[in-house]
Amino acid sequence: MAPQTPSVEQQLAQEQYAKQRQYVLANTQARWRLIALAIALLVLVRLIGIVPIPFGFIIAFAGSFAAANYAVQRLASGTPFQPWYAQLDIAVGCLMISAVLYAIGSTGIAHPPVRLRGAGADAGQDRGAAA
Repeated sequence: MAPQTPSVEQQLAQEQYAKQRQYVLANTQARWRLIALAIALLVLVRLIGIVPIPFGFIIAFAGSFAAANYAVQRLASGTPFQPWYAQLDIAVGCLMISAVLYAIGSTGIAHPPVRLRGAGADAGQDRGAAA
């Protein structure tokens, strides 16, 4: 008996899963560098004195996101791929960025663009009042 070949739909689904697996694995590889960069940024901001970030937060950040990234990497490479792995990967990245922005806070790097937008809005109101 000849082996049964998968249908076109099954082949396309397998190809799509292979692409998504590669996407997740590439993102987890890149995230290792981003985690290191984020840790360096948090330590630098703390040492310079821009924002008083507790070292406990930096240690918890490093440990939790290294563990999360490792778990996603192991999950994507060691188990049959599930479509929700890509969403999990994106969620870990979003949480990491959010944690860094939270630590830096409104007195840190994220604040000047907000201040500039507010100054532009105030200037526009002043011009309207003078006219």
